[in-house]
Amino acid sequence: NKIMLIGNDPSVRTKVDMSRYIAVNNADGQFVCYNMEFTDSRSSGSYMFTSNFDGGYESVVFDNCKFSLLAGSSLISVSSPKPGSTARYINNTTIVDSEISLPEYTRLVNGDVKNNPCRTVAFTATVSEGTSLLDGVTVNSVTIRNNSIYCNSGLVNGYQLFFTTSNAECTVRSLSIENNSIVNLLPRTDGLISTYTVSSLDMRNNIFWTESMEDVNYMIVRCYGAYPAGEICKDNLAFATDAGNDFVTFQGNNGWSGADDVIVTPESPFADMNYTDGIFTVKPEYASYGAQR
Repeated sequence: NKIMLIGNDPSVRTKVDMSRYIAVNNADGQFVCYNMEFTDSRSSGSYMFTSNFDGGYESVVFDNCKFSLLAGSSLISVSSPKPGSTARYINNTTIVDSEISLPEYTRLVNGDVKNNPCRTVAFTATVSEGTSLLDGVTVNSVTIRNNSIYCNSGLVNGYQLFFTTSNAECTVRSLSIENNSIVNLLPRTDGLISTYTVSSLDMRNNIFWTESMEDVNYMIVRCYGAYPAGEICKDNLAFATDAGNDFVTFQGNNGWSGADDVIVTPESPFADMNYTDGIFTVKPEYASYGAQR
């Protein structure tokens, strides 16, 4: 079961107005989108894409696409329905060379959770009697590379790039976060990336940029089980106009050896910021950082 949506004009993305979410279903299924622009035109909704298959859907790939999400919604959110059923997840998720636009949104109000989560990729599971449907599940790979992910007006407060249920003993075999420009998205208190165990991590040359920290410590990675040992984490750049709080790679001393601190720059690395198209052009001295356009 292979589904491919490909825009047929190389000079412009094919536009799709979504009146409902898209669900994929098949054990060995592959869903690929290339050169497409998706706009969520619903009045409300929690996600654009999901899987209704009990078990691991094989592969989802978004390449050279643009997504305009609703306030407070996620791009990909897969939830397991109820105790006694089988965990649902995507075995390989790839998002490359794309733009993801989110409206202003507040999940946290005075430190308390008030609204739905806002995430790029999320695998959640029902928890019953202390166990989760994701316990023992191994997700093969999540790759998020060379994307502009941004709030198009104001801030998103309480955002996550990748999430699995915190007390679900789930392992991500390979997690790659490279050359992304993440703009005006403040993370949740449990991290921009929040999962249980990561076997291999490659996180480098990203830019984390925000107009305001709003009393939030910007924590990149939190693993509730095991962090990777000696994997690549370097050359990640951060900037905030009021950086009174911390940009940190991981919480406290619970990280991994070889993980470099986030580089906090006193000046903005961007020469131009185009929120309409999601193109954030870096200054020459920062040419290796962020989304390459």
